[in-house]
Amino acid sequence: MRNVVLYLESTGMWAQENRVKYDFLLSPDVFPISKYWEDQLARFATTLRKYFTGKVGTFPALCKVDIMVDRNGQLKVAEVDGLNKRALGYAILQRRIAMLFGHDTERFFSGNEHALKRLLAGKTLFVIAPGREKYYRFGFDILIEALRSLEVEAAWGHEKSAVRFLREADPEQTVLLDAPSTGHKECDEQISRGWKVLIPNQSFFSSKANLVGLESPLVPRTLSGIVNPVPFERYVAKHVGRSGCKGVYFDDETHSMSPGDYIVQELVEAGEFELSHFDKRSQLTKSGGWKVRLIVTLNLVDSQVVDVDVTACKGRLVHGMAESIQIAGVRQ
Repeated sequence: MRNVVLYLESTGMWAQENRVKYDFLLSPDVFPISKYWEDQLARFATTLRKYFTGKVGTFPALCKVDIMVDRNGQLKVAEVDGLNKRALGYAILQRRIAMLFGHDTERFFSGNEHALKRLLAGKTLFVIAPGREKYYRFGFDILIEALRSLEVEAAWGHEKSAVRFLREADPEQTVLLDAPSTGHKECDEQISRGWKVLIPNQSFFSSKANLVGLESPLVPRTLSGIVNPVPFERYVAKHVGRSGCKGVYFDDETHSMSPGDYIVQELVEAGEFELSHFDKRSQLTKSGGWKVRLIVTLNLVDSQVVDVDVTACKGRLVHGMAESIQIAGVRQ
């Protein structure tokens, strides 16, 4: 365990006061992804590519999808977050932790860094991280370091450093991971110069409204807006413009909903798993009752599962926090 803690400290995430903000329960486990699940996810990548192209005329090369596992062991989509670049580095982080715990790297998925290397085809990658995303800076550091270890020229920066980089960069040899609207006049002007972009700036890619009309056996029944009565026995309401578990209300919480636009999704009764983790005394303990969320990176160009990391919690909402287990997903 000590070597894992040292690694996390070296990333900056667990260095001194940062650990309070980035803490989670260390686990020596990995989460097995069956060939059946992988095939389902690859087919879903094809569905997403066609769906996005039909809706907005383009699609993200890499797309983050959050998946729940229900009580019957079936995959169900919680969210398609196609503009989320933050997750790319954290999947790499969990694979490295699994390596330090001695897991067989042959079972790992190809990885976000390898997928990006293929998509870049020898060009330089630049990742623009507006100041509002400063919380995720360690994930960007991990991503860039992993790419450089593969001899890929890559860098990331906030608005001012992005301006400096893009002024000098060659649009023929440089690729942007995405093209966010930063609100910084000169940065947005530089972004608009005509770069190749792997994740086009389409808000629809990350709106929870993109689940409405998305036809797949992996997508629970989803309606646009709050209807009365809701035609599902159990349901969850999700704010279309919030990411992750923000703006999510179970059917017995809707009286406290904030104003805004929502979708209503049939509730997925989450399955429960047995997982182990180190407690505050660094003792390994194992228990059941863990609900999992698979954070899956799909390559929509080639319809492939690129990376999987897993967050597990015991509460109704499964999201990253100090009481969560975070581990790598690996091929079974």
